[in-house]
Amino acid sequence: EEDPGGNRLVRLNVDTTVRADLGPVDGTVGIVVSPNGDRALLAHGSASAGGDLAIALRSVVEVVSPTEIVDLASGERQPVNEQRSLWAEWSPDGSRLALLQPNGSDAVEWVVWDGASTRGLGRFLPGPIFFRDYLLYSWQFTESPRVWSPDSTALVYAGFADGREGIWVDRIDDDAPALRVGDGTVAFWSPD
Repeated sequence: EEDPGGNRLVRLNVDTTVRADLGPVDGTVGIVVSPNGDRALLAHGSASAGGDLAIALRSVVEVVSPTEIVDLASGERQPVNEQRSLWAEWSPDGSRLALLQPNGSDAVEWVVWDGASTRGLGRFLPGPIFFRDYLLYSWQFTESPRVWSPDSTALVYAGFADGREGIWVDRIDDDAPALRVGDGTVAFWSPD
C-alpha cells in the first residue's frame, strides 16, 4: 500500500475489512502465504543485486534474514537462512517450504525448510526454458506451477544435475540423490 511516508505492508481481512499494518516496505518483496494463512515467507534481496530477480525490502518489523517467516497475527519474524530465495513454495500440508536458492556462480539448489532447519537437495543448473519462462516470474504465479508432490513428500524439477539433463524427482525424507525420471525442460506436479 502506498503511503506519503513510504510504502507499507498491510494485511487486510476482506470479510471484515480489518487492516493490520505490518510495517514499512521499500521496493518489492517475494511473499508466499502458508496454506492455512497463518504465516508467510518473505524473501528479501538487496537493491544492489540488480536485474529482474532483485527483491529489495527495508524493515517491516525488523528484517532478520534474507529469507524469513512472518507470523501474520503477531508480526514476529523467524529466520529461515541467510540465502536469497528466487522461488518459494509451501508444501500442500503447510509443514515445509521449498526454496530455490543460489549455490555457486551459476548453479541453484532446492533447499527444504521444515520449520526448524534447512536441508539442501543438491546443486543443478536450471534449463533455459525454466529460467526464462518461469523463474523470472516466480513471485507472480508461484501458486500455479507446483514443485511439491500432492502428498508433500517430493520435489520435481528440470535441469542439469550429475552431468545430465532431464526431469528429476527428489524424495525429501530420504538421503538418496534425486532420481532422473525422464527427458524434458520443465516439470511440475499436477494438483492431485
